[in-house]
Amino acid sequence: MKRYIIFALMVFIAAGTQFSFATIDPSYSVTFYDATTNLNTGDDGSPYWWISGGADDYNSDLYERPTAQTLEKVGVKYVAREYFENLDIVQVQAGYDAEYMYIGMEMVGLNKLNGSPEPEVEGLVYRYQVRLGNNATPNRAPAGGLLLEVDQPSGKSNPTDFNGDKAFIYWDENGDVSGPIGVNTPAEKGGDGYETKYDSNGNLLTRTNGNMVEFAFNYTAYGYTETDLLNLLYLAFSTDKGMNGSSKFLWNDQYTLTEAGTPYDTNAQNIYEVDSLAGGPIPEPATLALLGLGALLLRRKK
Repeated sequence: MKRYIIFALMVFIAAGTQFSFATIDPSYSVTFYDATTNLNTGDDGSPYWWISGGADDYNSDLYERPTAQTLEKVGVKYVAREYFENLDIVQVQAGYDAEYMYIGMEMVGLNKLNGSPEPEVEGLVYRYQVRLGNNATPNRAPAGGLLLEVDQPSGKSNPTDFNGDKAFIYWDENGDVSGPIGVNTPAEKGGDGYETKYDSNGNLLTRTNGNMVEFAFNYTAYGYTETDLLNLLYLAFSTDKGMNGSSKFLWNDQYTLTEAGTPYDTNAQNIYEVDSLAGGPIPEPATLALLGLGALLLRRKK
């Protein structure tokens, strides 16, 4: 009888290992920090939000625009009356182990704010994205590489557990997304972005963790190595409510400077309700470094 119980337990554990992702434990070795949008209160007591100078840079395809499209001038500042905490990136952590690359995108909060007495609690209900590539040749796949995306993670099944619901992987198969260091010349307008879509198939898992969206990406399944992650030429993060997904990357290739607009004047914007941040190479995790040191010491003892 004991043998049957042990066998049944082994089958249960094996099944759990195959279908459950609860054992994934993200480890991070680097943090990238982002500017956040500023709050002010007008003379009439009403709140408004404005962007620090230099935080938004069209020429680098970096945007700090987690606000509504329409801006007005108050004093010397250009301000919005509606602000999305759940689009405003505070920081992103990154790391990896022998199988997964981990990304943790932390937002300011979970609310939409527009001056109402009570904030509107929305949760993490927009698109949260990671872009990576590792090709030194401009405009060649995978210079633009892969786009990892989760859409409305707060609304997915079991949002606080790692799973593949609402998670997608896109590939820039024709290599028209990215130029040197992942940014095309702004005059090069057009392209179809990340045009090839894959289901996650268990290779992209996400969860919500408070104000954070966490990704676990099986980088080995897509041909990346630990050396690639140590030397990433292109790593970028973005949140998106007002743009329209994977086909619009890079955003400064879909809109001219005039069309794109800016948070520093009151002209019309076609790029709005977004935030983005550039990353970089991911250092070796301390645990792997210690294992390597241990192996080196063992070899020396021999």
